[in-house]
Amino acid sequence: MRKPIPRDPTPADLAVLRSVKRHVRAWRCAPTRAELSTELGVSRPTVEFHLQTLSASGLLRLTKQWRGIELTERGRSCRT
Repeated sequence: MRKPIPRDPTPADLAVLRSVKRHVRAWRCAPTRAELSTELGVSRPTVEFHLQTLSASGLLRLTKQWRGIELTERGRSCRT
């Protein structure tokens, strides 16, 4: 998969960010891609694309670990 070019987040990107923030607040851990896919009603590749875009925008960091989504300071403070 090609990495997205950094750009301003779209409404769909912000919906993914909101879901990540909500999950972290409720469960004290990041959601899986499958959980995001189910919650948002979109495919896992679509979730992955939005996560890559948010990462390129500096709103979150992706790691190779299970549940490897970390909100950055900018992502935590971003109004969604």
